[in-house]
Amino acid sequence: MNYDSFSDLVLCAICFAIAYRSLSCWPQRSGIAIAMILIGIAAGIGVLRFSSWDSISDFWTRPHQFASTLAAVGGFPILAFSLVYPKSPLALRPSGAWWLCFVVSGFGMGVWMLGFRAWSQIAPLLSWLCITATVIYARRWQETFGAILILCGFLSTLVIQDDFRWFEVFSKVQILHYLLAMGLFVLCGSKVNALDTG
Repeated sequence: MNYDSFSDLVLCAICFAIAYRSLSCWPQRSGIAIAMILIGIAAGIGVLRFSSWDSISDFWTRPHQFASTLAAVGGFPILAFSLVYPKSPLALRPSGAWWLCFVVSGFGMGVWMLGFRAWSQIAPLLSWLCITATVIYARRWQETFGAILILCGFLSTLVIQDDFRWFEVFSKVQILHYLLAMGLFVLCGSKVNALDTG
């Protein structure tokens, strides 16, 4: 396992830990759990995609691209909805959250497959804007810091060159994964939904 693969493993572990915590608390936060599962699956496949074994890496390249797109157009919008409307049945109940998942993910993948590939960047950005506006309005500064970390992760994919090495160790891929992992943990890793002010 190389450093890129390990960074995806860290992101995968964080996502599934948040998903488990979201389902084990009361009331359940099923929407957040499903969003974390979608992102975590993409990260888990990324462990194989960034493997140092070329045969394994080549085989998992396309599945990783598909899972990453699904996480972008489905996972992040579902996360945004669940944080902005934490008391909604679509965010709390498993049946509602799965219905939301099928609708949002189906729409997102449909738009992407019809040729509007930019949607895989637009959907996470719009989701981030909704989340950030909500946490700032609620004066949840810890969650705001988490949103900032996620934004830095998104920006790193745009501004950092592919051959960049920070301190001769951290690559563009690793920076994205670690920033997303830290941001998601700070944003929604607590057992009590910080945005549920009621």
